[in-house]
Amino acid sequence: MHQERNYSIDLLKLILAFLIVLHHSPSPFHDIMQPITTCAVPAFFMISGFFIFRKEISFKRIMKNAIRILKIFCWALLLYYIWFWIRHGEPYAPNFKDICLMVFVNNEPLSGHLWYLMAYTYALIIIAILELKGKIKYLKNIAIGGLILYFIFDIWHIYCNVPKYLTLVYCFRNFFFTAIPMMFIGTTTLKWDSVRIGKIVVLFIFFSICAMVEMNSFHVNHIADVYFFTVPLSFSVFVLFVNYKIRKPNIFTKCGERYSLYIYILHPIMIKLLTNEFGRDTYYVGVVAFTLTLLVSVLFVTLKNKIKSIANQFK
Repeated sequence: MHQERNYSIDLLKLILAFLIVLHHSPSPFHDIMQPITTCAVPAFFMISGFFIFRKEISFKRIMKNAIRILKIFCWALLLYYIWFWIRHGEPYAPNFKDICLMVFVNNEPLSGHLWYLMAYTYALIIIAILELKGKIKYLKNIAIGGLILYFIFDIWHIYCNVPKYLTLVYCFRNFFFTAIPMMFIGTTTLKWDSVRIGKIVVLFIFFSICAMVEMNSFHVNHIADVYFFTVPLSFSVFVLFVNYKIRKPNIFTKCGERYSLYIYILHPIMIKLLTNEFGRDTYYVGVVAFTLTLLVSVLFVTLKNKIKSIANQFK
């Protein structure tokens, strides 16, 4: 059955892309805003889970999507390999540890942020295999288990003062501890599409305050970027936009639909260039980086579509 498109989710994608750029941009208010900006990636995973389970789950469809994301990851990895070569004057040569971390826990070493694409790919492959084997019902157990283990290790890290090595951080920010749990939570949003906006706004404000207090008053040293109130805050943001339905597209929803993924992939390069030019203590690096990355994404997609159009004429 055809379902009417809710363009508010496309608007949410654009907002989340903006939050991710702010999260990675140096500024005097970076730490203060971190409890809010960290909800962006979990919310992106929730969006993915929401859309995947809106339709009938099939092995072929999920694997096709996984292969598409894997191709995007490979092209993005190549881009950052070239970027590393340009910046350092020599190519990047991963060691055995780097390869193991990337393969098993999605620790992409060239830029750091591309772990999202790899974790998303792995999660899709697992969902496809579960569907093929008729075990899709076990996705719930895997998701809950991953989330529980994450917070058990997080509490252990906090209260036992375990050193926060880079390897430790990336081991808990991957497909099992983040992607699958957040995508599963996104599937539950299908049951929350008729809640009154007022109630969701109250929850959003409450969880926002809790997240700000958690990080800025208690200064909790978490193991990775999913804090105690990150999940409920991300969920309340997502549910808010699911219920605040926009029936007609506009320039912001179109940008979210077409360019949010490219903004996610390209923004660290723009941030690095702007930081080198203006320094780390400016207030506007994130906003300017987002705007310029959006423009670059528009140009890239336009050029890509033009090349495809020309190639199709010769087929």
